[in-house]
Amino acid sequence: INPYIEEIPVHLRSGRRYLFSEAKKGKFFVKTRVDGGNNSNGSSIIKKKSSKQQRNLNDDDNTIYPISNGGDTQVGLIDLTNRNACQWYKQVVQSEVFEYAGASFYMADMGETAPILGAYHRPDVNGLSHHNAYSDDWARVNREAIKEAGRDGDSFFIVKAGYGRTPKYAGTTCLGDYVTNLKKRKDGGLQSVLNGIVNGGFSGFTYGHCAISVAVPRTVNSLDNRTKEMMCRWMEMNAFTALFRTHDGETPDETVSGYGDKYLLKALARWSTVYA
Repeated sequence: INPYIEEIPVHLRSGRRYLFSEAKKGKFFVKTRVDGGNNSNGSSIIKKKSSKQQRNLNDDDNTIYPISNGGDTQVGLIDLTNRNACQWYKQVVQSEVFEYAGASFYMADMGETAPILGAYHRPDVNGLSHHNAYSDDWARVNREAIKEAGRDGDSFFIVKAGYGRTPKYAGTTCLGDYVTNLKKRKDGGLQSVLNGIVNGGFSGFTYGHCAISVAVPRTVNSLDNRTKEMMCRWMEMNAFTALFRTHDGETPDETVSGYGDKYLLKALARWSTVYA
């Protein structure tokens, strides 16, 4: 799950719920600033307006802040400074994730991408200062969704972005995507992941983990590096972190997975039950 909601072409809609339409109608998305956001040099323009003027402009205008998804459809980011938007999102998690999908664990992804030039519902919120705080709010709202559904102790979520208060709410943090090798490189491999978990712990993110050998896109990583040995080494390490989970990677049919053959299944069984 992530705070982005994409406009779905008519022929691809399921007929159950159309979340983009619900959020747009409710004015739950971050909006475009009335001043256009940038001057000719690309630097930020902050026009002085009274709080009342800014609130009225935000309430009356429903121009969604433009977010690229690589296609022609609109994408909106949920405005977590809007209490009604938060309530709506929590209801979506409770009805669609817990009830309809029957899930008890999920990843609350993409909390790091709040636009610094967006117009937020609260008139006292500045996009630049709110960028980091958004990940705190994202974790908080997901925690509230679980608690209000009566699922505390039964359900949890992970995040891959955080700020000062995130550990208070998130079940565990994830280090995101990295290169599938056993080396310590600036672009990230197994050794850099281990360093990240330890450093995160010193910074207050006590429960850190990573997915077992998640592959980043081909443009960054050579998928040939995803070998059986590397998968097994990654399992050994993850067995002693806060969460043990596999990841199919970008192209699971073309790469080694944690359950690709009997050898890997045996290793997966060994390290996933090391505490059993």
